[in-house]
Amino acid sequence: MTTAGSLGSTYSALAQLSFKPVTNVEFGLTYLRNYSPSGNLLYHTGSTFANIHFGMGVPLTSDSFGLAALWNLIPRFAMSGWFGYTQVDLADARSQQAEIINYAINFAFPDLFTKGGDQWNWVWDAV
Repeated sequence: MTTAGSLGSTYSALAQLSFKPVTNVEFGLTYLRNYSPSGNLLYHTGSTFANIHFGMGVPLTSDSFGLAALWNLIPRFAMSGWFGYTQVDLADARSQQAEIINYAINFAFPDLFTKGGDQWNWVWDAV
C-alpha cells in the first residue's frame, strides 16, 4: 500500500458524521488520515513539537479521531467542545510512534451586547 499522495505529496482524507438528537444538541465524529513527506502535520493547533514531532524531513502518517459536541442551553449561551486523539507513525521502516491528545471547551455568547451583533467566545484548549 502506498502512503504518498499524487507525486509523493501531502494528502489528507477526512470522514465526518454529525447528528442532532434534539433541537439544541449536536454531536460530531471525525476521522482523518494524513500523509506528510515533510514531517509537518500541518494541524496548526498546539505546540510545534506536536505538529513536527520527529523533526522536519521525516515522512509521517497519522490517524486522527475526534468527538465534538454543542449544546445551546439558551438563545444567548452555548457550550461546545471537542476531544481528539492522533496516532503518528514514521512512514519509513523505523517503528516509532507518537500519540497526541487535544481538547477544548468553548463558551459562546451570541448577541452579547446587541441583537444581531457579534458572538463572544471564551475558549480553553490544550494539546
